[in-house]
Amino acid sequence: MVRPDRSLGYVDFQAGRQGPLQYDVATLLYASKANISDEERKIILSSYLNKLEIVIASRKDTKGIGKVLDSARLVTRNDFMPNYYFFVLFRILRALGVYLFLAVQEGHWRFLEGVPEASKNLMSIFYGQSFLGKTFPQLQKFAQRLSTEDAFLSPTKLISLISSRCPPLPLPEAGI
Repeated sequence: MVRPDRSLGYVDFQAGRQGPLQYDVATLLYASKANISDEERKIILSSYLNKLEIVIASRKDTKGIGKVLDSARLVTRNDFMPNYYFFVLFRILRALGVYLFLAVQEGHWRFLEGVPEASKNLMSIFYGQSFLGKTFPQLQKFAQRLSTEDAFLSPTKLISLISSRCPPLPLPEAGI
């Protein structure tokens, strides 16, 4: 990025790691606080894939678009979609783990506010993509329990549950 004083800076997107295209889209579309409906996700994903195909086509037609694009493997919609929902699943599970870690280990209890929506997203992905349940039946059972158990649907109840099972932790101030 260019700062107001015209010096260059670095924006850390996903810890600056290069990785599969599916991961960043899954992160955007399944963020707990984004509150994006499944229908909106389909529309945004389709638009993203249309733009991706345009970029890929222009790469084929034009030399020297840039080293990053030149070194990128050509990814078509048919390459992208078979693994996309595995990345969605991974991303939701990762978010749940981060929320719980930051709350329990670091005392940042406000992150528990993301747990109910992440739980809903997790169950939604299993309902919408039946192959995931066939691939990970135990994980689907866990997701179902997580999305229906009262303690995981309320940050306040989740705090009580965690507090009852862990050594004394600094509890959050009122207002979570």
